[in-house]
Amino acid sequence: MTGTFRSSFYAALITSCSFFTGFAQGQSNDAKLKAAKDAAESVFKQLDATGNGYLSGKELDGENARSYDANGDKIVTLEEFVAGYSSANPLAIKKIAEPLNNQKATPQDSKTDKSTGSLTPKHTSKATQPAPAKMVNGKPEGLYYMQKYWIATRFLEKSCWYFAPDGKFYENLSTGFSPADLDAHKGPKGTYKAGGGNLEVVWSDGKSSKGELEIVPGGFNWDTGMFLPVEEFTKGKSVVGSYEGGASLGGGGNSVIVSKSLRLDADGTYTMSGISSLSSTSNGTQAKVGGQSEASGRWSLDGFVLQLNKSDGVSEKHIAFPFDDDKTPTYPDRLFVGGTMYKRQ
Repeated sequence: MTGTFRSSFYAALITSCSFFTGFAQGQSNDAKLKAAKDAAESVFKQLDATGNGYLSGKELDGENARSYDANGDKIVTLEEFVAGYSSANPLAIKKIAEPLNNQKATPQDSKTDKSTGSLTPKHTSKATQPAPAKMVNGKPEGLYYMQKYWIATRFLEKSCWYFAPDGKFYENLSTGFSPADLDAHKGPKGTYKAGGGNLEVVWSDGKSSKGELEIVPGGFNWDTGMFLPVEEFTKGKSVVGSYEGGASLGGGGNSVIVSKSLRLDADGTYTMSGISSLSSTSNGTQAKVGGQSEASGRWSLDGFVLQLNKSDGVSEKHIAFPFDDDKTPTYPDRLFVGGTMYKRQ
């Protein structure tokens, strides 16, 4: 909670205390409980700077939130905060319910940049904002871009990993970072822990991997993969443009090549196309198959989630983030969307 907010908070508390004292006396017990719960939820939203639905790290320093950690996991959920805050502040409804409830959040909507005519990202929906990417007590937290080269197949694997502060990890999320999004994730996920210079992950199917956690400038290395912290889109800069990406792998006489293109237009429309080919050689005979796909519609960017509403009515969401070289005037130089790293053309 910022100093500015604290000042206005206490000013409102002093000027409204007498009013709410009289107001609360005339309420039923149910109304008082509901109002106290609403007040606690309002304070929780102010403290939840990351917008991920729980308090961790420095967020726990506000309003004595650390003491509300009922299960001792160093994370305070909304339920824990409401229970702890209400019991610690029985007169909360009399003091702060109305001043806080009157402070409406007004997140910035996507809008057109008058100088370029291009769309700028919306900042930032609480449903699509991950915890900040950083090392906490020798353990990674937040969203990381991972690259790993598989020598046998000559394949460069690219994916994004979300290390949640509660010790769970998710690979290649798509819809967002809210508790509901994380629970609904069907892809690879599990738990992780770090200690003694090692990082161990246990997938939901029971398989595990453990290896040295090598912290390097700008990220860390683990299990032959390179992990780089992901940054959000720069406010005021446009992602409008044309991008090309793809992947290839081969080995044992077989090869797969995938090429993709993505165009995001300033009017909110997009086009996407892909071409794939597979070749197999056996006993001197070579077989090839291929295919292509095209899609178009409208796009919107909210935090780290790119939503593509296809013209056929189907809607898709993909985790997206810039991979930019700040030494070049181009922004972004590369764009990660749904498992593919695109290069700006």
